[in-house]
Amino acid sequence: MDDFRATFYRKLDEVDNLPTISPVYIALQAALSNMASGAQDVAKVIAEDISLTAKVLRIVNSVYFSAASGPIASVSKAVARIGFSEIRRICTALEIIRSFKVLHRDIDPEGFWKHCLLTAITTKAIEQYRAVPSDFNEDTAYVSGLLHDVGQLLLNCYFPEVFKEVLHCAERDNAPCADVERNMLGMDHGEMGGILLERWHFPEAIIQAVSWHHEPGCAPEKYRFLAQTIHLSDFICRSLGIGTSLGGISPARRFYDNVWDDLGVSVDDLPAIMDRINREEHRCVAIIAVES
Repeated sequence: MDDFRATFYRKLDEVDNLPTISPVYIALQAALSNMASGAQDVAKVIAEDISLTAKVLRIVNSVYFSAASGPIASVSKAVARIGFSEIRRICTALEIIRSFKVLHRDIDPEGFWKHCLLTAITTKAIEQYRAVPSDFNEDTAYVSGLLHDVGQLLLNCYFPEVFKEVLHCAERDNAPCADVERNMLGMDHGEMGGILLERWHFPEAIIQAVSWHHEPGCAPEKYRFLAQTIHLSDFICRSLGIGTSLGGISPARRFYDNVWDDLGVSVDDLPAIMDRINREEHRCVAIIAVES
């Protein structure tokens, strides 16, 4: 397809319903990153959004998060109980899913976000078994995993006929969708998602990890380790059949075997990693349920 890249950029400039990040979420990230912030400070920001407050309390009181001490009635107690990192991950997932609802065209959002959430969670499991020290923090890997396939949503919503053709060719040729996209369009959904994240002023590490998660060896060296982590997390989740691909098909997957050695993760660790993923599934269900 001639000059799809230029067409893609032009579409992003023209459409008036692109996903947006809310001011409350931006303020929340600032509060969570402030070393002087306490549970009350974080709760105060969350309380500015009544809907977010209700969702956080519902998730924290779900079967997965609830404790023997009884239900939690305030956000400040929720923050104090589960900590800043968990609150950050919950609110990030809620914000991303909310933001991208405008792109839910002819898809199974539950299956899509379940895959993305578990890919994000898998990055933590990989971290536990990695022999090579990482050069990024857990939150960066989590957000990268959560956002890795948002380019598929852009393609599906704004270029539905192109997307259908990609799926048709992938299924017909038993080829990875990303390979078909690059051959047909000159770019894949990873790069498409990275372009949107760049417009959102996301950290460069997340932009690069999302952009190159299907070709981690092509990522800039500074961000290659993170891109490889997302590549492996995505591959493990898809191999387990977690979630559904857009269009409902599961075409061939490409995997770069050198990722195991580069990350210092052993194939022997897979059963333990997969067990953790299965145990974390309830967390995903709790988060997705409040946005459905």
